[in-house]
Amino acid sequence: MDLKVGKRDNSIVLKGKTKLSNEEYNKKLIYSISGLYVPIDFWLTERETDFLSLLIKVIMSGNRDIFSDEALELFKENGFKNKNTVKVWEKRVSDKEWIRREKKQVYLNDILELCIVSKSIVFDLTVENG
Repeated sequence: MDLKVGKRDNSIVLKGKTKLSNEEYNKKLIYSISGLYVPIDFWLTERETDFLSLLIKVIMSGNRDIFSDEALELFKENGFKNKNTVKVWEKRVSDKEWIRREKKQVYLNDILELCIVSKSIVFDLTVENG
């Protein structure tokens, strides 16, 4: 990772660039959004993050039906045993407002939806004193 640390006025500025695999990228994206924008009560557990990362992969393949055969196979390969298990994890992630269902289609929250259609994402993290 290419990390630059600088100072602007009375603030510390961190900027970084890195290349990750799809799964690593999805998880880093979820953790970054959590830390920057999401109230702590809505942070995901590690298993919820695994589920959401796989769901992002399904959606990026052009499929928003998480109960399709292809989606269920991906979930099964990654330890989510069957359709009922997927339903349980979908509800947990939905209750924390990371996803929403509209009929058979599943959508990510607005920030994640924007991130998956963008070619590049830049988080400019500024840490201010006091």
